[in-house]
Amino acid sequence: GTPTEAGSFTYIVKTTGTCVQKTQTGTITVKPDPTISTPSNKDQELCINTSVNSIQFDITAPATGASVTGLPSGMSGTYSNGKFTISGSPTVSGTFEYTVTTTGSCVQKSQKGIIIVYAKPEVEAIEDVVGCNDFDIDEINFSGNIDDPNGYFEWTNDNVSIGLPAS
Repeated sequence: GTPTEAGSFTYIVKTTGTCVQKTQTGTITVKPDPTISTPSNKDQELCINTSVNSIQFDITAPATGASVTGLPSGMSGTYSNGKFTISGSPTVSGTFEYTVTTTGSCVQKSQKGIIIVYAKPEVEAIEDVVGCNDFDIDEINFSGNIDDPNGYFEWTNDNVSIGLPAS
C-alpha cells in the first residue's frame, strides 16, 4: 500500500501450521515529505544592477538542500542549515518567474516567485531652444524609455525669471 502517515511502524510475520512456529519482526520507517516556506518577500520589483532584498526559504528534513531555476543573471541561491537564500543584483531587465525546489529523498516540494527588473530609464537628448522675448516657445516633447510603471519624466528650470515655471 501507500503510506499516508510518517513515522516508524513495527510489523510481525508469523508462520502457521503443525510444526514449530516462527516469528519475525521488522520496522517500516516512513519519512515525511519535506516542506518549504512561503517568504512574504518572494515577489519583488527592483531596478537593474541594484541588490534584491534577500529572500529566505525555510526547508525541512528529509530535504538535504534546494535548487533554483529561472533567476535573472546576477542573482543566485545558496543552501545552508535548512535555509535557502536568494540574493544578488540582476544585470538584465524583464520579468522572471523562478522556482525553488527541495532536493533529497521523498517527494520534493517547490515554491514559485516573481522578480521584476526594470531597465534604467533613459531620456533622449533634446535640442536647445532659442526664442524671443514675449513670444511663445513651442512645446518641448520628452521621449525615452521608462519601463517602471511608477516612473515619469520630470523637468526643472533653475531660472524662473525667464517666465517658465520651475518644474
